[in-house]
Amino acid sequence: MISVYNIKPKFQQLLRPVLGKLHDWKISPNQLSLFAVLLSALLGFGFWLHPYGKMFFDFTRRVIVPHGTQCARRDDGKQL
Repeated sequence: MISVYNIKPKFQQLLRPVLGKLHDWKISPNQLSLFAVLLSALLGFGFWLHPYGKMFFDFTRRVIVPHGTQCARRDDGKQL
């Protein structure tokens, strides 16, 4: 059975060339982390602005469906 401990060395070997290039370009780990946080925030904001993106943030529904589509009904006639 594959475990995280078996995969970790291979994953580190794959990352070494990328991290070497980032080091050559003088990009620090803190800068990389800050970039990841900003990119995540921008993507989340982009999803929020997109018409279908709001379905990812609507936690009040039981079933998430795109706006304007028909939703299934339960046996008692109430909307899901």
